[in-house]
Amino acid sequence: MMRTQRNLVLAALLFALVLAVGACTNSGSEDNIDTTITTTTTGATTTTVTVGAGSKLAKDRVQDLWAIDTLTTIDESAATVDLTGAVLAAVRDELGASIDLWDGVTFRAAPSLAASLIDAAGETRADVEVVAGIATTSAGDVLIIIATPRSGAMPVASTDRLQLDLTFLEGQVSVGDPVFADYVFIQSFGPAGTVDDPPDDGVAMFAARVANGRFSVLAESNEAGELTPAVARGQLGEFVEGSLLGNIPPKILLWGGVGLAAGVTICIASKGAACAAIPLLGGGGAAAGAAATLSGNGADPAPPPPARDGGGRSTGEPHLVTFDGIAYDSQLVGEFVLARTDDVEIQTRQSPYGTSRLLAYNTAVAVGVAGHRVTYDVESDQPLRIDGDFISLKPGASVNHDSTQVTAYDGVIEIVTNEGDIVQIQIGPGVNIIVVPAGAGRTWAGLLGNPNGNPSDDLTTRSGGALEESAESGYAVAESWRITDGESLFDYAAGENTATYTDLDYPDARTTLADLDANTRTRAAAVCRTAGVTAPLMDECVFDYGITGDVAWAAAAQRLAASLDGAYGDTQLGRTLLAPLPDYRVDRASRAVLDAIDRLVFPAQEAAGEGAVLVALDPLTGDVTEWPNIDYVCGPGVDSQGRIWVQRPSGGGHSGPQSMVVIDGVTEKEIAIYAPTESDKEILGCQRSIVSIGDNVILLHRPRFEATVESLGFDGDAVVSRWRRGFPDANLADLTVGPAGEVYVLTRNQNGDAAEIVLSRVDSDSGEIVAELTLAGERFEEGNSSVVIDSDGRVYVVTTEVADLRAGYVFGVSAEDNTLRIDWQIEISGTATEGVRQTPRSLNIVGDNIVGWYMSLAEVVAIDRATGELAWEFDPPGVSAGIDEIPGDSSGNAYLTRGDAYLVVVDGEGVEVRSVSTGAAGVPPIAAFGPISDGRLFALSLGVDDVPIWAIIDVTP
Repeated sequence: MMRTQRNLVLAALLFALVLAVGACTNSGSEDNIDTTITTTTTGATTTTVTVGAGSKLAKDRVQDLWAIDTLTTIDESAATVDLTGAVLAAVRDELGASIDLWDGVTFRAAPSLAASLIDAAGETRADVEVVAGIATTSAGDVLIIIATPRSGAMPVASTDRLQLDLTFLEGQVSVGDPVFADYVFIQSFGPAGTVDDPPDDGVAMFAARVANGRFSVLAESNEAGELTPAVARGQLGEFVEGSLLGNIPPKILLWGGVGLAAGVTICIASKGAACAAIPLLGGGGAAAGAAATLSGNGADPAPPPPARDGGGRSTGEPHLVTFDGIAYDSQLVGEFVLARTDDVEIQTRQSPYGTSRLLAYNTAVAVGVAGHRVTYDVESDQPLRIDGDFISLKPGASVNHDSTQVTAYDGVIEIVTNEGDIVQIQIGPGVNIIVVPAGAGRTWAGLLGNPNGNPSDDLTTRSGGALEESAESGYAVAESWRITDGESLFDYAAGENTATYTDLDYPDARTTLADLDANTRTRAAAVCRTAGVTAPLMDECVFDYGITGDVAWAAAAQRLAASLDGAYGDTQLGRTLLAPLPDYRVDRASRAVLDAIDRLVFPAQEAAGEGAVLVALDPLTGDVTEWPNIDYVCGPGVDSQGRIWVQRPSGGGHSGPQSMVVIDGVTEKEIAIYAPTESDKEILGCQRSIVSIGDNVILLHRPRFEATVESLGFDGDAVVSRWRRGFPDANLADLTVGPAGEVYVLTRNQNGDAAEIVLSRVDSDSGEIVAELTLAGERFEEGNSSVVIDSDGRVYVVTTEVADLRAGYVFGVSAEDNTLRIDWQIEISGTATEGVRQTPRSLNIVGDNIVGWYMSLAEVVAIDRATGELAWEFDPPGVSAGIDEIPGDSSGNAYLTRGDAYLVVVDGEGVEVRSVSTGAAGVPPIAAFGPISDGRLFALSLGVDDVPIWAIIDVTP
């Protein structure tokens, strides 16, 4: 079933609930949860323990209900497979009696699904009744699961896992495959023993509580401020041994979860839809704006993300990011100084992963503060200790130990020193460690470097030697920061010391992304992407999941991504991955696209000037594939089948006429060539990049100096011309293709001594001109005029006078019933010396604006797309206007280049929000931008001394 259809079903399911939420009044109030403070004194040290909320929850018997939107998996070919329909169909004929849940919604249990709850130790929770079945709504059926703690039992915890027996999916999925659940989450609550709590029937209890308004729904506010149910998307589980048991996370992820819109709110029904304070579900109140964690066990929400500036981390298998943003890996085994300053030190233990001799991960962390030690060892039955003494903290509890605060959250331990330094420990698999120093003025050292804003000294050995950024440097720095027995802050069993956990011969070989085969990388990338992971964690997730095949690592990256959302400082946002390319260079003509397996595909010039090659660059590994003898001006296109289209010129080692070459993006073989020899069908003078429309492509070229638009596609195994549209006596200026496949062509038509601009809409199926708009009397220079289209189908045209490149017009054009209409236009005129507005070139859609460089000035202009009014101008010193493209992200940020190898980020108000280096000293400026994908901006840089580079810039907001 399609996603839109599933959403209709969920809307029908929740319709009565939404009405109930909206009808709530302030007449009721939530039961407060008692908090107990216990203080103990041992010698001169005072420890205060705050016991988290939850003492009444066992009696209240908080129920959880999951309305499953979709269940999907990622198969071995990296395709997304929707399993929802198969699950519904398999159990539909084995359902129990119908029960009314609420108005218009009935429920029938499906015993064959054998729903159960598995705790963190892998044991089935017999103290919780779990029922799965199908709810019937006015819009269709939806899978429902209801969990009810038995009398005296604690509620469902986030460390528990839902399990369903999905053996009937055998052949479609395999053990170890990921499973993604999108669901709406609802809870019911109410003191046990009241009339709304039937004692032995969880489904009836839930229905009765809803009827009495004792429920909560994960919700978010729409533009009108009204609460609507929200779907938690991409919650990651796996298929496990036994039968094919679908293992699904029952709680929303930390920090609001993946896929939830910013500003998600939770409203307790009994407090009314307009409640000013958003209580935690299942327990006491929290201030408005608190994290939307549906803990259900009374725990406080997980802590907010670390401060934006100066944070460092060691996560995954281990991937380290220093305080100033240098990223490197270290698979060494042993105990190391992660960071130290004055009277604070953080140490980490890296252990072999399973039986591997290649992979390591963090299994323990030790924090020393003012003579005291806090340790956490994930492999110990008593993991959390203070000065060697075991401390048991339930979620929500905290310990204050001589001004050092230790707090347990849901899957997180947070340590805050008296100075305000923060150490966050995220649990499973192993531990992820995030360190955020407090303020400035202190010098730090260790694996995470020194937070002074200077990345060049972060890779510094214990002896003080600063190393250049490289994989080898990371290992050298790590080796130097191994600890001695005298330095160790860890707790050891009898007969153990730091040598017990050290293996100087590990790893047997250094493993990187390049060691993963293409299929493994592609599937891992698909799993991580579906889980909501983006840069800068994407490559780490692909490596960890790809090399282990264990979904737990992708789930850990999913949790880490949620916790670090927005937590990166400027230097980390601008971190680049640099690699030499073979003997060729790129420049501003090298427009790039992503192919079907996420390689960056672009034309490049051979260093010796002997021609051009088409390059496919794997951004995860730096691997390069190239095809010789292609047209350097005509950028490649990738169709919906993943085929790469590129033009091949005559000459340059290729005999015969100019041709179109089609390459299989997976096998990398040329699968077809289109080379018409008839003079009236030849392909000559490619003008712009090839544009794909489904399985076909649109090509702009100029045979015999006549502007021509042509559509090519496949007929069987052969490439054919689907249609060809010529524009006699016209100079081709630009072409764009809209979201619905509509084709717009901008031409300059010469009419005697006069010239006029014509915008033509061309039918993509027939090539017929279905609408034309003459922008009368406005002359333009074809190379400096352009047309773009936004996601709503509005077209924007910029024109430039032939005689004066500083004058012209910008138009906003809309289409209705094949009629083109000018919505607004602005005139631009003046000279550079006057410092006034000049015609922008190469328009780009960025947020609510169209953005382009001013002619003859290194200045950027943004024009409001709705009104045509000037939104902002940006004129920083040292900015180069050498690149026509100005890419933008979903937040409305525009990315510009600065001539001294800097990337400048300008927000939707025209304010510079960051300026970051695109690489080390001497790195040339960016020559061409590629697309933004998975939070990464792809860019190509000019060659220097025949050593060109490519760069991938992390731009995750």
